[in-house]
Amino acid sequence: MNGVSVIICCHNSAHILPETLTYLSRQIVLASLKWELILVDNASSDNTAAVAEQCWKALDKPVEMRIVQEKTPGLSFARQAGIQAAVYDIILFCDDDNLLNADYIQLGFDAMAVDASIALLGGKGQARMDIQAPDWFDRYAYQYAVGAQAACSKDITIERGFVYGAGCFMRMHAYKELQQAGFQYTLSGRTGKSLLSGEDNELGYAFSLIGFTIHYNERLHFTHVLAANRLTFSYLKKLKKAVAYSSVLLTPYIEKRNEILFNKASTFNWTSQLLRELLFLLNGYIKYPFASANFKIDILLDRQARLGKILGLYKNRRILQHPENWLPWLQ
Repeated sequence: MNGVSVIICCHNSAHILPETLTYLSRQIVLASLKWELILVDNASSDNTAAVAEQCWKALDKPVEMRIVQEKTPGLSFARQAGIQAAVYDIILFCDDDNLLNADYIQLGFDAMAVDASIALLGGKGQARMDIQAPDWFDRYAYQYAVGAQAACSKDITIERGFVYGAGCFMRMHAYKELQQAGFQYTLSGRTGKSLLSGEDNELGYAFSLIGFTIHYNERLHFTHVLAANRLTFSYLKKLKKAVAYSSVLLTPYIEKRNEILFNKASTFNWTSQLLRELLFLLNGYIKYPFASANFKIDILLDRQARLGKILGLYKNRRILQHPENWLPWLQ
């Protein structure tokens, strides 16, 4: 059905949902554009669902909101539950800490309508925080789904291959094609206190491998509300390590993209890759004493990334050492 299904995946989100829902209630859309709101309560232990219902009712319920329960923790499980409940052709993933500009739904729908090959469409996030931004924030804002995803609005299938999951539009029939091919997530997304991620990259790579495109639109603006506990250097180090670990599990996708999109034979070798990461890790330790203050920050974060990759390579060696078994759904 022609329209937009907005999906908010929540885990213990009662404290931040009212503002997110208030911004959604202010969406300005043409009368001809139908949309709905689906809130997925993903194994919450607080009163997320009750707060959402009360808030949406107080906002005069601009459109219908349905609450779906998903007991298995993990963002990809929550999104799948939301997708199954959706009735419209275009899905919009709005994180529980995303504040969408008033024209977001209409602009995204119009952009998707122009080109049926677009499976994913992303926008530009800007940060809002209650504390002064750390000195390192601008250099690593992308880790928080903040900033432009390209120099201008364009097809980013080749140069990037994915968009932030925050504020991302997805075409339903493209997703159904993936499902029919047998696609299953390798990465389940963040769960509880775990920072493992990469499911956004995985979805984009998967779409590109079956012929769809990934686009960025600089007119799509949203605010990402960042809690103070996510802006510590300790948190960023954990995030870098977790993201790097997850990136190892995306190796099959990257190698398949090289083969299918760039006509390049796979060069991945588990032993060589492990040695490479160990060498970079050692190199960082050697350079650290002689580095400037800013560069020391970069080295410390790179160290966490190398450790994450080394751990990912070691723990997943049985999969990575057998390329013939990669992505069976794509065979």
